Formats: sequence, C-alpha cells, structure tokens
Amino acid sequence: MPDSPANRHRQAAPLTRLAIFISVLGSLGLLVPLSENPEWQPLLNFLHIPLFCLVAWTWTATLRATGRSRLFSVAMVFAIGIAVAVVSELIQIWVPGRYADYDDLARDAVGLLLGVMAGALWPRLSNAA
Repeated sequence: MPDSPANRHRQAAPLTRLAIFISVLGSLGLLVPLSENPEWQPLLNFLHIPLFCLVAWTWTATLRATGRSRLFSVAMVFAIGIAVAVVSELIQIWVPGRYADYDDLARDAVGLLLGVMAGALWPRLSNAA
C-alpha cells in the first residue's frame, strides 16, 4: 500500500521534524529579552513576516503531505498561527525590552497568509518537479 495513511505519515516525518524545529526556534525568538536598541527595531519588526511565513509554510505542507485537505490545512494553520501570534504578543508585555504591538500582529498575519498559500501549493509544486 504505497499511499496508505501510515506510509504518508512516515514520508512526512522529516517535514514534521522541520516544522517543529522552526516553530520552537521561532517561538523562543519572539520571547528573548531585548535591550533597548531602537536602530534594530525596524529589522526585528520585519522579521515577523518571514518567521510566520516559514512556520505556516512548513506546517501547511506537513498537513498536506499527511493527506489532509488543502482547506483543512490552510484553515488549521492560519487559526493556530493567529492564536500563537496573539499569545506571543501578550507574553511580550512581561519580557524585558519587548512590548505588545498591533503592527506585529498585522505582520504576523501577512506572514501566515503567505506561508499557508505556499504550503497549500507545495505538493503541487513538488509533483511538477
């Protein structure tokens, strides 16, 4: 049974490990205390987009690789991603040198949208190669 659920999960295991690694590393990065360095702030703010894009891409692609539908994968990753974005912003209130910011939430949402779109297309792109 080359396309059994167990085989799909086994084949998706490396992608799953990558998604977990990026998620943990990204979450820790959002909670690292920072000193007050205003010259770095624009770069740190911008990094929300690629971080959330990469996390959303790997998780959406992982769910698609395990046989989940495109709609389920996109909806699940986007919903969880928004929840993580909100919680991380709230936690930053208590982290030295960090602060909660609505603009960061908007950047997180942009990254999530780009990531779920890329992840939803990933199986199609990899099949074309």
